[in-house]
Amino acid sequence: MKTDIDTIQADIQAVQHRVRALQNETIYTITIKPTGKVEVVDKVRLESLNSETARLEELAAHNSEVAERLRATLAKAGQESIGALFNAVDASEQRIARSRGIINQAIATWLKADSWKYSVENIREHPRVKGALEETEPLIPIEQANHKHLSEVLKEAQTIIAGFRPSVL
Repeated sequence: MKTDIDTIQADIQAVQHRVRALQNETIYTITIKPTGKVEVVDKVRLESLNSETARLEELAAHNSEVAERLRATLAKAGQESIGALFNAVDASEQRIARSRGIINQAIATWLKADSWKYSVENIREHPRVKGALEETEPLIPIEQANHKHLSEVLKEAQTIIAGFRPSVL
């Protein structure tokens, strides 16, 4: 199962619904005397319900903290989910590859077309290759920095999400 922010939220909601249901069940373990005094009629069941309620409340609190930390981490990359962050990392990799491809294509095209005048050593001096380099090469370090940032955020988000404890309800 792919875990993302919406998965965690759905689990938290399921736990909260179950807690309310368990709390409602506790009414069947007590009786109210005509004097207004509350008397426990099924102590074992009441203790069981209360311990399960406490466990689930702790689980919901823990997972809520995980969700909040995950949201804060995803916000560093301007994303709302891990899936969107994966897509952003992939798109960044593609932009880097496309920029390098443009440069390599220009070099190959003009090296082939003007092989009598240019060699591998001096093809970067060709006016058309130089234009492609000037236009595309400055974008690569910028995109590499963006990719590095996104990858770091993704790694942090994956570390956070590893702390998620599904309720299995």
